[in-house]
Amino acid sequence: MDISLIRDLVAIAGVLIALTYYILNIQNQRETRKTQLVMQIYQTKADQQGILNYFEMINMEWSDPEDFKRKYQTPEQLALIENHLSFFDGLGVLLEDKKIDAETVYNLMGRRILQVWAKFEDMIHYWREMDYGPGPDYGEHFEYLAGEMIKIRRGKGLPLYEGRLEPKPLAQKG
Repeated sequence: MDISLIRDLVAIAGVLIALTYYILNIQNQRETRKTQLVMQIYQTKADQQGILNYFEMINMEWSDPEDFKRKYQTPEQLALIENHLSFFDGLGVLLEDKKIDAETVYNLMGRRILQVWAKFEDMIHYWREMDYGPGPDYGEHFEYLAGEMIKIRRGKGLPLYEGRLEPKPLAQKG
């Protein structure tokens, strides 16, 4: 064999090894970032204040939107509710954009998502229909998230909460 051919083959092999290493390194970084994102999300769920806020919110009781407005209109109460609903809406965006996978979200906090959805679904639909409310798309990503959690829960043969977990269709935009 000619020495220049051997030199070229070694150079090509070196480039291929470097390229393979680079690709594997990029994939590893992507998985590490996904894991970090999931753990940041989970820390939000596991934070002591977040847990206390969740229990306060989930224990709220109202009979209709007017009763809700009478009981829960302080800035602190509304901020507590909006904090959770916005968090789940953002989680729905990440799920829709395939930044996280539904099974992981379900395993980490599926029950909480479904309980909050069951509790606030009617109010979310009410807020969508208000003349000066947040708008017809309010909570749509949370609704998507809840729908995906429902599919997983059904797939596992587990019961739903209070027979209430059937997302209602979004109002037609137009």
